[in-house]
Amino acid sequence: MLPHRENLPLWLLCPGGIHEGSDIDLVIVGDFRERFFERIGRILELTDLPVEPLVYTPEEFEAMKASKNPFIEEVLRTGIEL
Repeated sequence: MLPHRENLPLWLLCPGGIHEGSDIDLVIVGDFRERFFERIGRILELTDLPVEPLVYTPEEFEAMKASKNPFIEEVLRTGIEL
């Protein structure tokens, strides 16, 4: 089970569109305790789909938003919130 709460968002981001061979960036904000790369491994173990998970705590995500991180700004602008 993922430590995701209903009030925390998930986004899909498909740079360049969806086509055969494309990967999907999956941005997950949750109450994770693991280190960043351990979180990614945890998500990858759950699926065989071509996803590239990016997994943040709420505090990390808010700090990146506040610092105007270009990737996070793209996620917020073009990502599909689930």
